[in-house]
Amino acid sequence: MRKAVLLAVCVFLPVGMAAAQEAGPGDIAPGDIASGDVAPDAAPPKALLWCSVTDASGKRMFISDPVPVRAGGHLARWNAGARFVAVVNARYTLTLRGGEHACHEVPDRTHAVKARGAAEMAARRKEEKVIVVGAY
Repeated sequence: MRKAVLLAVCVFLPVGMAAAQEAGPGDIAPGDIASGDVAPDAAPPKALLWCSVTDASGKRMFISDPVPVRAGGHLARWNAGARFVAVVNARYTLTLRGGEHACHEVPDRTHAVKARGAAEMAARRKEEKVIVVGAY
């Protein structure tokens, strides 16, 4: 009985989906939308955040990739820093503190890459191992 029901669902599901994808008389075709029309929630990011935290006992520095944010400021940095430290603590079974000062806000990708690279070089000069966490 289960095989028959499963087979019926698998057979009829694609047919129903194809019918739902056909455009009706009130639908807007993709060519009807001008390239300048953008939804309000798709606003460009105002800044980029990247975070870093150091594990002094292990001589390691954990660093993230730059992440775009729409609303910058102290609260955004604090929230991102707390989330970053929580991710690092969970992945590497650590108990690091300092999430409120872990993230750095920069206006664009060029500044983010330069600032992040400078932080990496400073850590390497101190002979710390740099671990890239990625986009957390």
